[in-house]
Amino acid sequence: MGLPLDLKVSEIRTFIPQDVRSMRRRELDQSTVDEALPSFLDPRWDNLGESVLRKWIRSYQHVGHKWYGSKAVEYYTQEGM
Repeated sequence: MGLPLDLKVSEIRTFIPQDVRSMRRRELDQSTVDEALPSFLDPRWDNLGESVLRKWIRSYQHVGHKWYGSKAVEYYTQEGM
């Protein structure tokens, strides 16, 4: 998708036009929303590059073991992350 991997997820939000953000707020207000943050909005994963790495390691643990080792796979696949 071509985004710089050092971009912060919190920075992406600043590029969304205000009218689009207000439509999303109205949509959320009209539905029942779980108060827990989706994992991609968790401040620990604000760095886009690390979020992508985490996604790939969680999806392909065998590849993560091969290239990054057991400690990295353990770190990114812990429950609650």
